[in-house]
Amino acid sequence: MKLSHIVIIPDGNRRWAENNKIILIDSYRIACEKILLFTEYMFANDVNVLTVWGASPQNLNRDASESALFLRAILEFISVSADKIISNKCKVNLIGDRRLLSALQPSLVSAIEKLEASTEHFENHILNIALAYSWEYEIQNYLDKLSTNKCQPPSIDDFKVSGLFSGQPEIDLIVRTGGEKRLSGFFPLHGSFSEIYFYDQYVQDIDDIFCEKILNDFLLTNRRYGQ
Repeated sequence: MKLSHIVIIPDGNRRWAENNKIILIDSYRIACEKILLFTEYMFANDVNVLTVWGASPQNLNRDASESALFLRAILEFISVSADKIISNKCKVNLIGDRRLLSALQPSLVSAIEKLEASTEHFENHILNIALAYSWEYEIQNYLDKLSTNKCQPPSIDDFKVSGLFSGQPEIDLIVRTGGEKRLSGFFPLHGSFSEIYFYDQYVQDIDDIFCEKILNDFLLTNRRYGQ
């Protein structure tokens, strides 16, 4: 059974930091490193698209100092890992409210947009970085596009074609680490037939064994698509 598109929700960074008596920004830094390991493992095992949902607008509005640490850790990671991402021939997309991100950390948006430009010609693998993303934002983004084309009636098919995940395969699998069992605002339309796995393991503890377990769990699933 082909696994084309995985979404990972790396939850529990604060809890992991508290449990391991590590400062929060180091927890974020380790999470970024493990996400890269996860991405490389999945791409090496024929997964075409990986979406990392880093934060919703609600997350970024939760606490200014915590959001600053989170975005700083991502900026550091992008700066250090850009060459490696490019060498892996991975196309990068930033998915989410860029205006909100620019208000909070303009250097991060510039760094990711530079990476987008450097990788836009790659076709085999796609890495979607979802920051300031929520289903509300995605719907509003679609409605804003419609407002500039008043002759075009809204439709689900058009939304799929022109939405944030346009041109990408349907999401096969959504993985959430950290023990919580909810999607927290990920758009239900995209996950309507996705398998959803919740793991107690934190993203900071990801290793090859964990990655292999995810693939094996998926292979054992009988997907019926409502039939």
